[in-house]
Amino acid sequence: MGSAKIDFEMLFLFALILLGIFFRLYNIGTLEINGDEEIIGISAVKLVHSHSYGIFEGFGNSIDSYDPRLYLAEHPPVARFIMGLPTLFMNNSFEKIMSITPETYIYNYAAVTEFREVLLPLRLMSFTFGILAIIIIFLFAKDFYSFKTSLIITAT
Repeated sequence: MGSAKIDFEMLFLFALILLGIFFRLYNIGTLEINGDEEIIGISAVKLVHSHSYGIFEGFGNSIDSYDPRLYLAEHPPVARFIMGLPTLFMNNSFEKIMSITPETYIYNYAAVTEFREVLLPLRLMSFTFGILAIIIIFLFAKDFYSFKTSLIITAT
């Protein structure tokens, strides 16, 4: 009887992960830009493509893209750098995006048009880390609470 309970609980955890995958992938390819995606995405592209780290070919040599107004506690530079990593593998110069200042993000149609090309790779990074968050939250909760309680914590 105990193993059937564990199997049910593991099945519930698997269902939570599948549900997380579904909700994160649903409409991921739409071209509608939501909330702060534009500011986060453009600053991620600018951060990745304007620095030289030596190990990545194709990085620029300036640090002109760093603007402290763009980085809040929710999205520090490291998080934005990670979000922008998929753009390294795209065949694009990002000239229009690189020329934007923070004051003109919303109003620069040319940049938004080019930004739509990088929207899916940026969203895929959010998807990946969102799924990892489900698993990590469960693993941490499991160390402090019962299996059933950790499932409830993971579901919320």
